[in-house]
Amino acid sequence: SVHFLVTSLTTVIYPFAPLLFLAQLLVEFQMDLYKLFDRRQPKPRAANGLPAAWLAIFQSYVYVGALTNLAIVTWRTSLVRTLFGDDSAGVHLAFFSMSMLLLVIVVSLVQLVVPRVPSDVTEHLKRQREVEAFFIGHAQKSARPS
Repeated sequence: SVHFLVTSLTTVIYPFAPLLFLAQLLVEFQMDLYKLFDRRQPKPRAANGLPAAWLAIFQSYVYVGALTNLAIVTWRTSLVRTLFGDDSAGVHLAFFSMSMLLLVIVVSLVQLVVPRVPSDVTEHLKRQREVEAFFIGHAQKSARPS
């Protein structure tokens, strides 16, 4: 989660930051694999997705990253002067506000259109419940004394 935040905050400043974080994550993954197979670890438990708190945290990272990157582009580049021919603080603030509003609207529309759980995952879960019910039913029938 920290990597996601730092990557989204530093992409405009240092475009190669995602590559550095990817390299670091690959090294960390290799170390975790070593730890996993070299030592005895508790059995992992299945999870039903990310808790709602983590989803909110990642959502806030997206907004903070978008806010800081847009601020950098607005006040540290010549984009506003190139687009509007004016370099006043009011034009910068209006550009920043309208761009941020547009980003929030686009994200909200995407959240409305894209389902929370993809249809193939829903279908897989339904099939899994059917298979489990089938095997549990057969196990109960065979466990009954005749």
